[in-house]
Amino acid sequence: MSTKKQWVTQLTGLLMAIYSLLMTLNLHFDWLTVESINAVVTVIVAAVVFGGTLYAVFKNTFLFKNGKRQAELIEKGKIYEAEKKELQDTKIGEDDK
Repeated sequence: MSTKKQWVTQLTGLLMAIYSLLMTLNLHFDWLTVESINAVVTVIVAAVVFGGTLYAVFKNTFLFKNGKRQAELIEKGKIYEAEKKELQDTKIGEDDK
């Protein structure tokens, strides 16, 4: 089981334990039901998934300062590799003469 699923399971268990404790003590809240606990857990899971997706999109784009620098370095690396290959091709051509 992944860490995220374990956290969700822990949260669900905690909320259900609180719900059971309050029911045992005969304390009733109209808003605290099994359905509301499930809804809270669903919202938390959706927020975690949204955050993970947002982070992945942020890290894998070249729109921000660090990303632009990385894109430039990648492009320079491609140019360097192309120049290196061109130089090797030139050396091979000179050796043939």
